[in-house]
Amino acid sequence: RGRHRWPHAALEWKLAFFTTATRNDITFVASEIQGRAYFRNIGRTRRAGIEAEVTLATRSVRASLDYAW
Repeated sequence: RGRHRWPHAALEWKLAFFTTATRNDITFVASEIQGRAYFRNIGRTRRAGIEAEVTLATRSVRASLDYAW
């Protein structure tokens, strides 16, 4: 995380890396019947990624950009 300030604006940023491992996870599965679906247990899953955020703010405007992969 970080922040830089000017007299009339401020810039903030955040960056995070993550990884998660689970057992007996639940997933959403589409059914063969159109418009129907159900949940099913799956074995192990692993999720890993990155999240980034940048925000620029002035006295009258605030703009933010977020990204997760």
